[in-house]
Amino acid sequence: MVNSETSETPQEVKDIEIYGNDSNDGLLGLKRRLNHAQAVFGRAGLLLDVEVEPVGYGVGGINPRFVIKEYPAYAILDGEVTVPAPGEKPYLKWVLLDESTSAYNPVEKKWIGRGKYRVLGIAGGAYYSCVIEGDNQECETQWRTFDFGNPPPHAIFPMFKATMLPMLPFTVCNVNRLGIHEWQNPPFYDVVEATLKRYQLSSIYHLGIYRHASPTLVLANYKPRPDTQLTLGGVLAMEAGGNGNVPASASLMETSGAGLQEMRAAMEEAENVMKYVSLRTLLDGAGANSSGEAIAMRTASGTASIADMDQAGARAIEEQLVFAAIWAGASVKEAGERISYQADTSYLGSKFSLAEVTSFIVVNAAQKVLSKENQWAFFEAVAPNLLTSFEDNQIQLLQEAETV
Repeated sequence: MVNSETSETPQEVKDIEIYGNDSNDGLLGLKRRLNHAQAVFGRAGLLLDVEVEPVGYGVGGINPRFVIKEYPAYAILDGEVTVPAPGEKPYLKWVLLDESTSAYNPVEKKWIGRGKYRVLGIAGGAYYSCVIEGDNQECETQWRTFDFGNPPPHAIFPMFKATMLPMLPFTVCNVNRLGIHEWQNPPFYDVVEATLKRYQLSSIYHLGIYRHASPTLVLANYKPRPDTQLTLGGVLAMEAGGNGNVPASASLMETSGAGLQEMRAAMEEAENVMKYVSLRTLLDGAGANSSGEAIAMRTASGTASIADMDQAGARAIEEQLVFAAIWAGASVKEAGERISYQADTSYLGSKFSLAEVTSFIVVNAAQKVLSKENQWAFFEAVAPNLLTSFEDNQIQLLQEAETV
């Protein structure tokens, strides 16, 4: 949700809400992809750019407009921020982005890649963008000799209506904060690790069952007979072969199953870890003595993490809008007062669904985290004015048991 003063905010800044990115789906589409990147990779980058018709940089284009470019986590290679003076906010000095591409050559039957890197920096009080491209050796040589304060001649100083920007309009959005130096793990990273562990153990376990669970028939000194068919539960008539003094023998060879039991126990342990992590996130550190009201204030599993991620994404988009307002002529103070972008977190107060309550009952029955009293207090918070008191419910249970 964007808030801006209609009479003062430039139209070009307002237009970002309508298209504002390469996908032309507005800020809603941008935020959807940004939140997905936060959840999957833990990081994403946004760069405010200027496009004109025909697409290009500088003065002379037609209908200049702001566009927010999106960069995945793996494309943000490096960067540096300033050391702020007391009371000042740090800002980016330079950023290195990877824009390398590869193409398939059908003649040589192979993928051919070409390095392309973009350096964002500030020189002479203005923001510039400089591309480094070539093979690996060429890119490495250009990067080693790159002077941030004196970029090469092919560096471009983007303009919006003949105005250059005095800051670097790049935003790095992590899971719940902005900044280039702390790349956070995605939410529920520990659940993913436990799930992968469970999958690996399950694969080994089923392979072991396939190879070792069925007994193997062992025949010794046996003369094969063409009319003999081995069937489950049948009779095997054996005739000694070779040395007749040694009788023919048959036996079943099978494993003890101890190894398979250990693997099955390891799988159950991995499942318990996943249940514990999910319940721990649900309770967010709540102990068994927490009141029903305190537990009710905690949301469904993962919602708190999603809300943090949602709000961080909103701050990242808001920063891009502030950059646009400053580039369009507003001061830093004016841009901060006029522009705001807020995430809709009304879902934090939503009620639990029946499936979620049922899942909670199953997990608590297995883990024994909450007492019966605290569990009942949780139900009262989820469905107020629907249930009787805990004591009354206990009496009803006894009456029903006696009736049965």
